[in-house]
Amino acid sequence: MRALLMGGQACVFYGAAEFSRDTPERALFWLREARTPGLLVELARQFPLEAAALAAGPRPLLHAALRGDEAGLESGLAEEERAKRAADRTYWIALKQELERMRHA
Repeated sequence: MRALLMGGQACVFYGAAEFSRDTPERALFWLREARTPGLLVELARQFPLEAAALAAGPRPLLHAALRGDEAGLESGLAEEERAKRAADRTYWIALKQELERMRHA
């Protein structure tokens, strides 16, 4: 991942990350949104309290990040992706059916 957020709190180049410690809200954002094992491990190392809070709630795969378990993260990320894709399919099936009904009405 290569990115620089100008005026933001994160600089990411070639997989190395540096995050500001002064904004827990931004740490929570990154912990919720990051999708690579290495980045999640680094975030959990830098923000262990925030990672533990999210691991106990909406993002259990962060337990693996707190342990530094990249293989566990790969598995957890794959499961998150499967769940999101399934929810997306369900959403679109219902929407397509509704659009068909409207089209034939």
